[in-house]
Amino acid sequence: MKTNQKCRIALLSGMLALCSLSSASAQTSLDFYAFETSGVSNLSDLDYIDLEALIVSTAGGVSIEVKNTSVIGDPGITATQPTVTKIFFEDKAGVLGDSVSIDGVTGEVSFVRNDGANLPGGNKIGFAVDTAFTAAPPPTTYGLDPGEAIVFLFSGTIYDALVASLVSGDFRIAMHVQQIGIDGQGSAAFVNVPEPASAMLGLLGTLLLLRRRR
Repeated sequence: MKTNQKCRIALLSGMLALCSLSSASAQTSLDFYAFETSGVSNLSDLDYIDLEALIVSTAGGVSIEVKNTSVIGDPGITATQPTVTKIFFEDKAGVLGDSVSIDGVTGEVSFVRNDGANLPGGNKIGFAVDTAFTAAPPPTTYGLDPGEAIVFLFSGTIYDALVASLVSGDFRIAMHVQQIGIDGQGSAAFVNVPEPASAMLGLLGTLLLLRRRR
């Protein structure tokens, strides 16, 4: 009986530690791919454009950091191009909170809310714009150049609900990127890769492992 009691205590302690770890590190990272291009003479230029969104649970809601992680020195990548000039959020399930604000930037970045902004080629993938931000004019100066980032804070948003919406495809993020290629004349629209399920599988796998050990 003492052994069983010790096992129960150890199991409970492990689950509490897991919950604490999960709460402290609740985040999901998204990658993006191009689905629409204009004036891109060499499609291989798209291979060197790296974009990322990091979704993090916060005390007041959810923060979403959008980053241009393209590596300066790669073909067509410089300190000033390519540039993310528009950022779009699709929220079919209505999981985003009512309030959204810009919570910080990295670099010479300035965006303003513009829900009427157009996502080139958005109809092809059925993307419905609910919330959008565009770079202040001139957009190629104040957008996201390589190494720059912007953080959006969605107050009142529940992280787990947002991740579930990502998995179902009801929540998506898209971007418009300009100054693509060596000549900087191309542009393209990007949307997140629909595979954030790994964010939930890790926790599920750990819980199943604990159950087996019982």
